[in-house]
Amino acid sequence: MNEIISKNCERLFIFKYLLTDNFRNIYGKYHFKEQLSPDAPLVFLGRIDPIKGAHIAIHVAQQTGNSLIIAGNVIPQFQDYFDQSIKTHLSANIRYIGPVDNAQENELFSNSKAFIFPLQWQEPFGIPVIEFMACGTSVLAFSYNFMPELI
Repeated sequence: MNEIISKNCERLFIFKYLLTDNFRNIYGKYHFKEQLSPDAPLVFLGRIDPIKGAHIAIHVAQQTGNSLIIAGNVIPQFQDYFDQSIKTHLSANIRYIGPVDNAQENELFSNSKAFIFPLQWQEPFGIPVIEFMACGTSVLAFSYNFMPELI
C-alpha cells in the first residue's frame, strides 16, 4: 500500500512541477506576463477552416470592441471560406497575419488578452489551449469534448 501511495505522490509531484514556472523555464518556450497592454488583442490561432471557427472569433471581437489577430494557414480547399467569411472583415482592428513560426506563436501566447477557440466540431484535443494557458492567457471556448475539464 505504501508503495502505491509513494508512486502516486511521485506522479503528483511531477504533475505539479509541470504546472509551475519550472516547466516554462525548462522548455524556454512559454513566457508568462503579469501585465498586458490595455489594448492587447484577442487571438485566433489555427487552420483557417469553417470547423475551426475563425468567423466566430471575428464576431466576438466585433461585439466586444476588441482587436483580433488571426494567425494560421489557408489551405486551397478553404480559400472561398477565407475570401467570403474572413477577408471581408479585415480592418485595422481585425488583422490576418498568416501562418506563424514558434517565435511568433510565443509572442501571441504571452501578449494577448485571450485566445478564442470556437471549434465547430468535436476536436479530440487542442494543443494551443495548453500553450496559451501556460502563458497565463485566458481561453474562450465552447463546451465541446475536453474543454470543460481542461479550462
